[in-house]
Amino acid sequence: MKLVFAFECFADEDIWHILVNECGLPLRKRHSESKGRVVTDTLRNFRAHLGLVDQDPGAVAPETLQQAKRVQFEGDVELRTLRDHDVLILHPRLEDCFMKAMRGVGLRSQLARTAEELHRVSDPSRAKCRGQVTQMRASHPGNI
Repeated sequence: MKLVFAFECFADEDIWHILVNECGLPLRKRHSESKGRVVTDTLRNFRAHLGLVDQDPGAVAPETLQQAKRVQFEGDVELRTLRDHDVLILHPRLEDCFMKAMRGVGLRSQLARTAEELHRVSDPSRAKCRGQVTQMRASHPGNI
């Protein structure tokens, strides 16, 4: 059975590609288009088993997300759950986590120098981003 993975945007869809193609997880994708819809699809309507959202400092988190139980907070990732459905919250944003991971394994991004620049990268560069993740996995097997 494939579990449904809900996400906000095209950059988050890259995470789905990595989980399916690099990690071999059996996930169907659900492009929910916003943080509120990911939370609704995952924790309220239960259309998804797992959701992925950015913390987005300064923004108010959806009420359902605040009500979900915090299970774990490790590094830049927080896990919240409600009725066997989970949401991963990236702190502060996906791009920050990606750049930190690149630096952590001694690689430099060919796409951008900062998380803010990476956030502005256009859709055609998404394939390059996936290539850099593949490069990180190859150079540090078992760590990514």
